[in-house]
Amino acid sequence: MPESVIRLAISELKIKYKKRLFDPLITLWAFLSQVLDTDKTCNNAVSKIIAPKSW
Repeated sequence: MPESVIRLAISELKIKYKKRLFDPLITLWAFLSQVLDTDKTCNNAVSKIIAPKSW
């Protein structure tokens, strides 16, 4: 699902949030990552978010 679709849904629902590390996009990404991964731990999902990017 493109980021633009998620942003549009957030906008249409008038969801207000502050730009933080765990904003709605990151939270959704982490949740989906956790659900789809073989290691379903929250620790693993959070580790993917806070890991330094290699690109």
